Amino acid sequence: QFEMSVSSAQEILGEVPSFWLGTAGERGGGFLPFGAGKRAEVYCLGQAWAGYYWSPYHSWRRKDVQWVQATPVTKLLQKQKFDPELRWRLEWADVNMLAHEGKAAEALAALKGRLAEGKTYRDLSRRLDMPALGSAMGTANMTRQAKDLAKRLKRATTTSRDAAAIELMLGSMYYARKAYVPAAEHYLKVVKAYPFPARMYHNFRTALHCLRAGAPRKVKAELDAYLRKVARVQEIVPPLLSEAGQHYLALRSSTALTYRKRLNSTYPASTARDKMEQAIDKQRQRLRKTR
Repeated sequence: QFEMSVSSAQEILGEVPSFWLGTAGERGGGFLPFGAGKRAEVYCLGQAWAGYYWSPYHSWRRKDVQWVQATPVTKLLQKQKFDPELRWRLEWADVNMLAHEGKAAEALAALKGRLAEGKTYRDLSRRLDMPALGSAMGTANMTRQAKDLAKRLKRATTTSRDAAAIELMLGSMYYARKAYVPAAEHYLKVVKAYPFPARMYHNFRTALHCLRAGAPRKVKAELDAYLRKVARVQEIVPPLLSEAGQHYLALRSSTALTYRKRLNSTYPASTARDKMEQAIDKQRQRLRKTR
């Protein structure tokens, strides 16, 4: 199906395969306002793009992504003029694809080639995957280039959403470099700047992981500060308490008992409390075997 889509729309001209005409007709003809022609070909390209790249990449089947086939499809979709919103959304799609593929230098070159100096972009992070770009640059040991890009992006953007995405880009870059302390600093900046810290739970978890790897002594202070801010969000507080307790349990620190006590007194029926007790039992069994 995808091969048929690409071959039918290489020039955004020519006949549309009967397969895609029939498919669109079955869906109510919403993609075919004139029955055939260029608009239908854009639909065909969209199906091919989703099959080659979008669907497998975002459903964690990344080994199934067809990078070579997806590249010309992306360029054709960026050039089409029949769906202005689609063209706007895919303006940086080729950069994202290069970053996702791990081609940091090519992605940076493509981005700089189109990032106009002096121009500002609103919510650029909705279209440009900055964290993926940072991760690719970190893997490629492009720390200096990533910092320079961050400065340029800060000049080119105006919203708090974009500011957070730039911090995540730097955090991802340092994480890929296994520089966990500076990575944690950038993730924590995003968490602390957000008006509803509970919604940044996934970023805080990443920061916590970085601190555990690079600066374990800072874990308790940052964790307690975050818990104070999200004290009433019961779906994330117990897991955090359990995770902190298990962290200190692995270090054989008495601080683990503090978090255990908080779980037992405040969340006695939680799964997190059960996991903490299981971890303590396993620790006791290991200690008995070593005696």
